[in-house]
Amino acid sequence: MTVIRFEVDRNIALVTIDQPPVNAFNRAMGDQLIAACDEISERDDIRVAVLTGLGKTICAAGADGVARKAQTGI
Repeated sequence: MTVIRFEVDRNIALVTIDQPPVNAFNRAMGDQLIAACDEISERDDIRVAVLTGLGKTICAAGADGVARKAQTGI
């Protein structure tokens, strides 16, 4: 599931976290953020990167407890 939106317009990269309801951080998000950062660093046309989140919060809840329980069983 894609939780990171990545777009570039006029030398500005917009990286948007889209994981309702609170954009809680999990492994998939981390992997996708790394991929977005890698692309930003590899492209010469990007001069600015903006990280934002949909909704009222951006990682305000911390780690995603549901995803962690599914991965670890605890």
